[in-house]
Amino acid sequence: MRPKIDVSVVVPSYKDAEWVRRLFAGLSRQTRLPAEVFVVDDGTPVGQGHIPDGDEFVEPHRNLFNIGRGYQEHLGASAARNAGWRAATCEYVFFCDADIDLEPDCLEELHRNMQLGAAGSDVGYCQFDHGPGSKVLGAPFTADALRSGNFIGGVAMIRKPAIPDEGWDEELLRFQDWEFWQRVLIRDRRSWVFVNKILFHAPHRPGGISGGGSISHEEARRIVLEKKARWDVQE
Repeated sequence: MRPKIDVSVVVPSYKDAEWVRRLFAGLSRQTRLPAEVFVVDDGTPVGQGHIPDGDEFVEPHRNLFNIGRGYQEHLGASAARNAGWRAATCEYVFFCDADIDLEPDCLEELHRNMQLGAAGSDVGYCQFDHGPGSKVLGAPFTADALRSGNFIGGVAMIRKPAIPDEGWDEELLRFQDWEFWQRVLIRDRRSWVFVNKILFHAPHRPGGISGGGSISHEEARRIVLEKKARWDVQE
């Protein structure tokens, strides 16, 4: 049995049965296994990508790591992530969308790099792409760069104590990840670590659980920047 690391993987899911099964295959191939995986279903109708209890593919992975299941009304990805991290029991939480293709050393590399140094880091993230031939995304951390735009995304590792009490903003329809990381930055007490290596692949998938619905890119950005202005005043 490969050693486990003190990591809870949190996966929001909506009509994602086949993607979740693929993700579990990727988690089972990790060089260091997570202690637990929480899949929170965001109100998927039965027969439309719903993962039934006792799923014949998911259940066998229980001999590798603990599996938690959650169900909620169709409230969105942020609400599902909040339900997952609040149920997590580990020191580190890895937020991961259902359609992510993980490299085998993803969890080990993020966890190991976050532990380097005397104090360690509160947040760990890495390079990623959208598939073969696509642009490599991700950049070294600076607070000013994060305030200007998001380069982390919704797939990253964080120490549970560093998560704001209110968690992810459940009212936002787009840029939830950028808004979330800015609030983490406000209360952050330790460093953020960037792993300069592609550790996962995120396919373009319109209509996925983190999609922005009908709100435009410009409108979503305006909303987040207005929230940021209020935080700046409070600081």
